[in-house]
Amino acid sequence: MPIYLFQNPLNGEVLEVEQSMNEEHKYIDQSGLEWKRVFSKPTMRVAGKKLDFRSQKDIDTYQSVYKKRYDHNVKKGKIDPKSGKEI
Repeated sequence: MPIYLFQNPLNGEVLEVEQSMNEEHKYIDQSGLEWKRVFSKPTMRVAGKKLDFRSQKDIDTYQSVYKKRYDHNVKKGKIDPKSGKEI
């Protein structure tokens, strides 16, 4: 499930909230205060490990996995190496 960030407008505290993509992306705390959504780079999972694109290590991991997958698909003839598009 994707993680969304919300910031308390009074004290600046940031909270991570898991919500489905179909939910309305709002967070209202126990006192009735609606927190502001913080837009950030997305997160994803590779082989079950959650990646955070604010981390250079995770960016490198994603690029490594993506490159291996791309090279495999070129070798199998699924991607044109000149254009980079699917055949």
